[in-house]
Amino acid sequence: MLYAPGEKVPHAGIYAVTHDPRHAREHEVTCIKGRKFPPCRNCKGARFKLKKAAIHLEDHLYFKTDGTKMGIGESAKK
Repeated sequence: MLYAPGEKVPHAGIYAVTHDPRHAREHEVTCIKGRKFPPCRNCKGARFKLKKAAIHLEDHLYFKTDGTKMGIGESAKK
């Protein structure tokens, strides 16, 4: 699925970005879930495609800072 600038990032991870081919080659960026995909400053053709989903550090059970603690033997959950 392709995402356009202004849409909400559905999954944290690495995205392939395509632009107007006269402007730039495809490249990869990391995006954070919940933020919006940004517009390109030089073209209107930017599109984003998820290549590898990942859990953002702040959303990972082992690293949450909301005061909750994990018991011994519990595993990280996505």
